[in-house]
Amino acid sequence: MASNSSNVLNFTLNRTVNLYPLTNYTFGTKEALYERDNSVPARFQRMREEFEKIGMRRSVEGVLLVHEHGLPHVLLLQLGTTFFKLPGGELNLGEDEVDGLKRLMTEILGRQDGVKQDWVIEDTVGNWWRPNFEPPQVKYADTLKLVAVLDYEMVYTAIRDRPFLLHISLCN
Repeated sequence: MASNSSNVLNFTLNRTVNLYPLTNYTFGTKEALYERDNSVPARFQRMREEFEKIGMRRSVEGVLLVHEHGLPHVLLLQLGTTFFKLPGGELNLGEDEVDGLKRLMTEILGRQDGVKQDWVIEDTVGNWWRPNFEPPQVKYADTLKLVAVLDYEMVYTAIRDRPFLLHISLCN
């Protein structure tokens, strides 16, 4: 049994992930997208109220990896001057994580011309839990799963006026 689990670990650690250059992407525009809540306290108040009604909130975010100047970069959305986030958001009640992430990626970054975007959802990168309705995440009241979205050679992405999509080097 130990050799089987070490084989799986070896495969996982030695897996090659193809990162495509940022120049493979074509960017269009969409209408602006704004946060639902006007402040962090308002967001946590809404989360408290929703928790009372539906229980633990589940969220997924996509980690979009590209390379630029020979270095890996993550694509981030910029909302305002100092807030950055990965594309994704809250799952609907009972919604599958992969289906939900595909829905959210299409809503945020999908094409406007009616051509269906085929997001390839890969491995879970991380999973965070929020024990209560405060910024630090550890366990239970809220869960956030980060999932790698990879393996597409040429993507058309529609970017909204707000937020802006930035590529941030993993070295930064």
